[in-house]
Amino acid sequence: MEDNNILLKPEDSRLIDIVLKEATYNSRKYFDSLTPHEKKYFYDIIYELKTHGYSDKLNLIWEADYEIIPPTVDEFLWDDYYLGKINSDPENGLYDFWADLIKYTVDPSNNIVEVIVLAARGSGKNTFAIQRMAYRLAHLLCLRDPARYYGLQIDTSLVLFFYNVDLMKAFDVGYNRFEKLLKRSPFFSQFLLRTKSPTAVVLPKSIEIKMGSQFFHGLSEAIYDCSLDEANFGKGSTSKEESQVMKNYRSVREGANSRFMRPGGIVSAQLCLTSSKRGESDALTRHAEASKSIPTTLVVDDVPLWKVKTKRAHKVISFYSGKTFRVAVGNQYRESRVLEDNEPDPVGMQVVKIPIEHYNSFRNPNTINEALQDIANVSTYGYGKLIKNRDKVRLAVKNCPIPQFFNTEQIILDFDNPTQKLQDYLNVNALKDWIDKNKFITCSVHFDVGLTGDKFGVGVSYISGRKLVSRFDQTTGYETHHEEYVYSVLLMAGISPLAGKQIPFWKIVTFFVWLRDELGLSIGIVSSDLGHSMAAMLLQTFKQNGFNTRKLSLDKTDVGYLTIRELYDEERILHPHHSLFLDELFNLEHDEKNRKVDHPETGSKDVADGVVGSIYNFIDAKELVDSYYEPTSIDEKEERHLMRELERKAKEEEIDKDIDFGFNRHTL
Repeated sequence: MEDNNILLKPEDSRLIDIVLKEATYNSRKYFDSLTPHEKKYFYDIIYELKTHGYSDKLNLIWEADYEIIPPTVDEFLWDDYYLGKINSDPENGLYDFWADLIKYTVDPSNNIVEVIVLAARGSGKNTFAIQRMAYRLAHLLCLRDPARYYGLQIDTSLVLFFYNVDLMKAFDVGYNRFEKLLKRSPFFSQFLLRTKSPTAVVLPKSIEIKMGSQFFHGLSEAIYDCSLDEANFGKGSTSKEESQVMKNYRSVREGANSRFMRPGGIVSAQLCLTSSKRGESDALTRHAEASKSIPTTLVVDDVPLWKVKTKRAHKVISFYSGKTFRVAVGNQYRESRVLEDNEPDPVGMQVVKIPIEHYNSFRNPNTINEALQDIANVSTYGYGKLIKNRDKVRLAVKNCPIPQFFNTEQIILDFDNPTQKLQDYLNVNALKDWIDKNKFITCSVHFDVGLTGDKFGVGVSYISGRKLVSRFDQTTGYETHHEEYVYSVLLMAGISPLAGKQIPFWKIVTFFVWLRDELGLSIGIVSSDLGHSMAAMLLQTFKQNGFNTRKLSLDKTDVGYLTIRELYDEERILHPHHSLFLDELFNLEHDEKNRKVDHPETGSKDVADGVVGSIYNFIDAKELVDSYYEPTSIDEKEERHLMRELERKAKEEEIDKDIDFGFNRHTL
């Protein structure tokens, strides 16, 4: 009742309107929610500040919750009592770009719950993340009872959490740097409790600093602040791993939101993700793009190195001359490259102007994408992909002398139709003519077995010649020259079953027996990964029908695929155009950490496995290593072919004349 009788004079209201306009962009929402008594108290504070420069009533409010009045952001960053001595260092001090961002990020009126910073390497983004967290820690330490202030249970510990996929990096880049920062600050030093460990940080008021490499390390914690460094999850991470990490990260974010949500939708917790840009489709880039429309998420992603290195500790840095050169950023069809001075911008390509001081970092075509990511902070096509230089693959197609002998890439076999054959999809006459002219070659076959709904990938390759290859010897510093084989792909296919049915393996065995016996194709070896029982049965059936067989896995290590990549780089591989194969090859992901090659979540590598395995057999299989033979005359070719026919017939006498499939086709 008494509150209702408290009225503000018109001039009092005008003063409050002016303050609100300056402080909160003309918003009266919070002020209008106050009771009349609270409004009067607010006016008294404003009046005292305006008249005397201080307010006893405001100090009483602070003292109710705070032991120490917390510093402003400028005081915290530049006053020697806090971080001033560290940040004012002319060589290693804080860039003004990050100081301004810290000021905006920690301002409660902006209600920033998540900060995503994608910035160039060496720009100081980690310093931003650590000092942002340090300011928020200072706020906690100034409170009388942080848990009570945020409405948590009395025995709840507020956690500042450092995350990195590499636990040692979580310590070195996050925890360790944070600990050193605190110990160099007079303000923080007064709060650090003594401990026997030289690296442990022990704080009062149930405030804890933790680190981890898995998000479940912090799922049950009251995370007040979380810093994720290099949130693209490390070099070599696959899209599957990234997606899982982002899923776990969102769980931590939702947990922080629920614990620290205050009246009016204000969330006091804050999460900060920092990284340099990588691929156009990596998990963090997708997350940043999707988060730009969220009011409580701040995305800062246009941060090349030269944008940051302009002012440090309020002093201008004279590093860049203003001269630039241009780089065309690669896409699915063209590679990244430095443009000539008078060359027009290529149509359909992003062009970036780079300060001339960084020119040397962009000269090498093999590392230009890394320079775009690390210096210009530009996402590039194909980050984390196995194939770095797609032009070499296209050259292999362009220089291939043989056509694609299959009439179509869409090969579908019906398990229950005995009259349908794999040969039906083949240009038989063209293949027979080619075999007749190349009877001296020996082929290698590799297949990747698929069951219901998957493709059966198969590749057939041979050694097509020799080539002189130059290599740089890093030990001696000299260039060496070697005569090496060139490998060509004769056949490649992705075979699908009819919808709802399994692959008719017996038709595939029949096809290769027909290639060998009817067309005269010499097949030196047939290989497969014995990942499941059907692959083992199929390989056994090939052996029962007179083929040399071996087990070859391309899933356990990356050796096979890295070998093929080297062949592309040295232009020692040729193959006809096959859309599915190229799509699979260009999208393969290389997990360098675990030494594996795999396809994206929504992709495949059936045909790629078939082709790569068929070529790798020549390098890895003892039976094929010395199989290449290049006759010097027509008579020698015929003699070579006749010897192979005799060898084949001798083998046929050792097995049944009828083809043995090793299993009943109706059981598959």
